[in-house]
Amino acid sequence: MDDSFWKPYRESTQRYMPAITSVRWVRRFQLGSYRILVGTDCDSGFGGKHFNMGSSPDYTDLLFFTKKALEAIIDPLGMSASETPKELPLD
Repeated sequence: MDDSFWKPYRESTQRYMPAITSVRWVRRFQLGSYRILVGTDCDSGFGGKHFNMGSSPDYTDLLFFTKKALEAIIDPLGMSASETPKELPLD
């Protein structure tokens, strides 16, 4: 992804937060001061907006999807690529 993908989100005064009405949380991570949740079976029944990084049959593999999702948020969160997310129990 190049900088033009993230530019609208970085320049916005509002934080991106899709309207998720139901989800099955499957993994949780700590990255610096951030907590990251990975969910499946998401529903956004309020018709909220979300952005999509493209479709691929590879994303049906939860391990592959999680790896790509974690890689994608490193830069927008201002984190270093050398920082490794720590997986936490779902509780």
